[in-house]
Amino acid sequence: MATLLSKLPWSLCTIVILVSCGDGLRGQSYLASDGASDSSPSQADATLDPIPTSCLGAEQLGCESAQKCALIPPRFRCVPNGDRALDEACTIGVQGDDCLAGLHCYQGVCNSLCNADVPCGGEYSCISITTEGERASICLPPCDPLAQDCPDLASGVRQACYLHISGSSVCAAASGSPPLFPGQVCHYLNECAIGAGCVVVNGQSICRAYCDYETNTEASDPRCSAKGRCAQLGDLDEVGVCQ
Repeated sequence: MATLLSKLPWSLCTIVILVSCGDGLRGQSYLASDGASDSSPSQADATLDPIPTSCLGAEQLGCESAQKCALIPPRFRCVPNGDRALDEACTIGVQGDDCLAGLHCYQGVCNSLCNADVPCGGEYSCISITTEGERASICLPPCDPLAQDCPDLASGVRQACYLHISGSSVCAAASGSPPLFPGQVCHYLNECAIGAGCVVVNGQSICRAYCDYETNTEASDPRCSAKGRCAQLGDLDEVGVCQ
């Protein structure tokens, strides 16, 4: 299920995460905001020490030994190293988060930074979370959008399984507060309620419930409303969306 979106282009609709500001999964490649510091870039610059800002996050190059290269939107810069390990709960402040070097605090949990040169291990997918400024990506685990088999985060944040335009289905925090339900207009992939995702239908991004297209080809599905049907999502044979 981790490579469900590899068959492109879409014939009915496309996963979407629209352009906005902040740090999250959006547009054609991002998730919703991770609750980073509300401080503006100018406020953050005034608080941070005048240290080099040109560093590489995933590679952790360009900073001194007691520092780490962290994403402080809109760019990476050198800040004091944190002490929170992979998958541990974390917090974000003006001087970055408290995760160890090579990690980024997303939705209250430390995740590994990654890029084309620093890939994720195992079946994890490298998913972009940057909405502006320098590009940043984190490793997210695979899942089944029909089974919704993602565990809750250590921080207590609920996760859901979302089909992503990258070609993967990944666990991400269900960030909608309150969550958007099927039929509502959406801006981010993971602001839809668990069991649904943000897809483009007739040029508009709308939350749609995932359904079992393989079993219910063009027919009813218990995940859909009484009058709905499970429509094919692009060229996928297994997962569709209720229409």
